Amino acid sequence: MELSYNHKERAETLVGVTKYLLKVQSGYQGSSEISRLKEWAEAAKPSDSYTVGVRGFGISGFQYLRILLEAAQVVKPDVHIRGFVSEAVGHPVSDYRALELFETAGKHLGWQLTALDYAVWDRRARGT
Repeated sequence: MELSYNHKERAETLVGVTKYLLKVQSGYQGSSEISRLKEWAEAAKPSDSYTVGVRGFGISGFQYLRILLEAAQVVKPDVHIRGFVSEAVGHPVSDYRALELFETAGKHLGWQLTALDYAVWDRRARGT
């Protein structure tokens, strides 16, 4: 398989993230790379995104990768989440702070974060 993608920086990001995942998965138990990566995704914390060290790959990409690997209770700090939390606290917040407050509220309320994330997206993106 070949990606026909003419964007050098994104290709470098992809290579960097792939190298990171190959390295990190070796620290987990499992019979395959994918099972070890799923274990990693479940165990990882948002602050672990600092350890990736790949230019162009921040917390949003990190959290989205965890979501793609089927980790439970993971939220990506997109414009909707950040905006929702910023409005709730009355001032702009960073991606990390938005995640921290969103996760804390979800746990306090006993709500599944993915369902809460969808509800926020649905209301803000579609106005429902």
